[in-house]
Formats: sequence, structure tokens, C-alpha cells
Amino acid sequence: MPIVRTVHIFCEKGLEVLLPHTEKAIKDVLECFPQYKDNYAVNSVGAWRNKNCQITQSDGRKGLKEYESVDWYISHAGYRSTQEGRWKLGHQLSAEQLWEDLTENPYFKDTPQYFFLLLKHDMYFGENNFCLGVTKPDAFSIVSTSSILSDKSLNIEEFKTLVMHEFGHLINLTPDNRPNTKKDVRTECRNVGCLMCRCTDSNIGSMTQIRKDRMRYNFSLLCEDCLKAGERFFNRQLAEARKEAK
Repeated sequence: MPIVRTVHIFCEKGLEVLLPHTEKAIKDVLECFPQYKDNYAVNSVGAWRNKNCQITQSDGRKGLKEYESVDWYISHAGYRSTQEGRWKLGHQLSAEQLWEDLTENPYFKDTPQYFFLLLKHDMYFGENNFCLGVTKPDAFSIVSTSSILSDKSLNIEEFKTLVMHEFGHLINLTPDNRPNTKKDVRTECRNVGCLMCRCTDSNIGSMTQIRKDRMRYNFSLLCEDCLKAGERFFNRQLAEARKEAK
């Protein structure tokens, strides 16, 4: 069976050093589904800029073309943050604007793929003042490194836990109709020790230690409910891919 989806990892300039860690984290989650993992590729792109990303505006100034660079997504979200009074206070980006722009990304409509975006900036979403990550299942994930910085250095293991958790949402391990879940800002797993339990800046340290312990003893990162949800998700995608291939 050919590749069903490719996970393209993009990042804000300066975060390229995190691309190998992001790849490894995503592949570790895919390892929980050995019968499907070879149908998904992971591709590090980095601080992407299309060669035609710049435009000349009517006043002669240079601007950025819609959807053609990571810089444009950040700039557009930053503009909304400025309008909502968040940029001046803490240089926060509007996760809602990023969500809307990624949803309208024309590249998604041309080729089924996943977009995984790493940001330096903190994010906010609606009434939530701080946001580690947001994900639209079967589409994209956005991860902020801001809240897991310690003395201006990033805790790599906590970062990997966050990436794994968001990728779990990307492959829809906690759908709304699943047992043993809790609806908070989004639906999270309630099974103790599972990677898909609610992930916040206050508990990511303990979640990371549990994850490392489970990996050390070759235990699954995911509970049985999450594994079953993942199998259903991958089965649907494979069925759709086979149907399109005919």
C-alpha cells in the first residue's frame, strides 16, 4: 500500500534544531500502530518560504503572499493579536487565526497531507490565555515552545511529550463519542498514565516522566481505548485510499 498521508513539519525560523526531535516523537506514536506506520511518512520542511511568497503592494512596499510561507501565517495571526490587544501585552499569537488560515490552506485541498507547525510564540485561543498546542483532527497541529521554556532553554523531553500528545489528537485518538474521555477545552483521555490525558504546562513534567518510564519498559504510550480509536481512524483512511486508487 502506498503512502496514505505525509506529515510535513514546518517551523518558525530559529526552531530548525527541533525538527529531528519532532520527527522522532511522531514516529514513536506511529510505532504504537505497527500495521499502519509504513503508510505514513514524516517530512521535515523547516521555515518554509515559497519562492513566490513576496509581493509588491500598491504603495511599493514588499508584502507576503497568502499561504506561501510560515512567515505569512505568523504575521497574519500577529495582526489579529494586535487588533485584540494581545501582541503588545505578551507577543501572543491568535491560535484562532492560525486555525482559520490553516483550514483554508489551498495545499490541503490539492493533496491530502498533515501540517505540523512549531512556533516560538505563546498562543491564546478564545478565553484561554495560554495555549500549548491546538489540533484539528485529520488536518493540522500547532505547537508552541514558549510555555515549556526553563531559564530560556527548552526541555526537549517535555517538548517531545507535547508533540506526541498533539499528534495523537491529529490522528483523532480521543473522538467525542469515545468512552473514558472528558470534554474540557477539547476531548481528552481519562485513563491514568495514557499519553492522551489532558496536557498542561503544570502537568507536562509528570506526563513526561510517565512516558519515559513506559518506553523504558516497552509499555505502550497509549491506553487500550486510544489504541482502538487509532485503529478505527487508520482503517477508515486506508479504506478511503483504496477506494480512490481504484
